[in-house]
Amino acid sequence: MGLLTSPRDKKVVTDYQRTLGRERAKRHYYNKLKLLDDLQRQVEGLQAQYDLLLTAKREQEGSTFCDEVNQNQTSSLHRTYVELTQVKKTLTQENSALERLKAKYLAVERKIKQLCITEDHKISTSIQEHTNRRRNPQLKVNLLTSDQFYELMAESFLEIKAFRESKNYSSTGMEVFGWRDRHVFSKDKLGFSLNKVFPGQELEKIVESHWQALLQPESIEKLHPDNAEVHFHVVQRLDEEAVVYYYTLERGDGAIRVQAFMVVMRLNLGLDGVVIIFRTLNPNTYLQQGKEHVELEPHREYVWLDSFLWSYYEYVGDQKNDCRYTTGGEIQGNALTSASWWYLELLQATMAFETEMIGSRGLLCL
Repeated sequence: MGLLTSPRDKKVVTDYQRTLGRERAKRHYYNKLKLLDDLQRQVEGLQAQYDLLLTAKREQEGSTFCDEVNQNQTSSLHRTYVELTQVKKTLTQENSALERLKAKYLAVERKIKQLCITEDHKISTSIQEHTNRRRNPQLKVNLLTSDQFYELMAESFLEIKAFRESKNYSSTGMEVFGWRDRHVFSKDKLGFSLNKVFPGQELEKIVESHWQALLQPESIEKLHPDNAEVHFHVVQRLDEEAVVYYYTLERGDGAIRVQAFMVVMRLNLGLDGVVIIFRTLNPNTYLQQGKEHVELEPHREYVWLDSFLWSYYEYVGDQKNDCRYTTGGEIQGNALTSASWWYLELLQATMAFETEMIGSRGLLCL
C-alpha cells in the first residue's frame, strides 16, 4: 500500500478514524447498558429470594418446633439473609456507578453527534465552494485582439490545407458507420482526420446546427463520454464567429486535471465550404499571471492541453448536393491520457454529434 501523502487521502483516513471511534464508543455504551440490565434482573431475583427467605423465617419463628434441625435452618437462613443484604448493597452501589457512566456516555454521544453535524456542514460547504470555483473560475486574461484572431485563423487554415493535401499518411482502409480515416502517428503525437459523406444533406443546415451547439457550453459537454467530467466556461466572445473557452477534464478520482484555453472559430470559404477550428492558446501568454494562476488546489496535478482540431464541411457529388463532413486535427498525450484515448474520445464525440445534429439517418449512410 502506498503512503498517504495527499491531503485528500489524509482527510479520508481522519474521517475513517472518527467514524471508528464513534462506533467503538457506541459499542462500549451499549455493552454497559446490557450489563446494567443483567444486574437489575439479578437484583430482582435476589429480592424475590430475600422475600421467600423472610417469609420462611417468619414461619419458622411461629413454629413450636425448637429442635436442633430447625435451629440449624434458622442459622443458615440468617447467614443467607446477611449475604444477600451485602450483595444488594454492592449491586446498588454498582448500579449508581453505571447510571453515572450512562450519563457520561450520553453526553459524549451528544457531543459526537454535534461534531459530526459541524464536520458534515464544513465538508458540504467546502465541496460547494470547490464546485462553484470550478464552474465559475475567476480568470484574468489578456484578451485576444482582432489582429491576433485573424492571424491565428490564417495560420490554422494553412495547416489544415497542408494536412489535407499531404500524401504522407496511413489509413486502416476500413469504414466505421461510413467514417473513413487517415492519420500520422509520431511518438505520442497524433495527426488525424475522419470523413463521411451525407447524401442529400444541406451543408448550411449542418454547419449552423453544429455552430450553435458549440456556442453553448452545456451542448458541448453532452458530446463527451460519461467516464470523464468535462466543463466549458466562456472566457471571451470576440464576435459571432469566435469564442474562447476555459476547458477542464477530469477522470477517476480527479487527482489530475487537464485544462486548456481553447478558441473556437468559424471560417466561411464560399463555394469551397466552411471550416470550424478549435485551437488551444498558450496559457503563459493568454493568462495575465501565467498558467500557475488557475492552479488553486495544491493536491491536484494540473496538465495543460495542447491540441488543434478542425471540422471541414464541403459539397461533393456530381450535382454538388451531398455534404462531406471531415473532422481532424493534431493531439498529444499527457499525464492523464494517451493520444490514442483522445482519438477514441473524438471518434465518440463525432458520432454523438452526428446523432444529435443529423439524426439516426446519418448512421445509415454507409
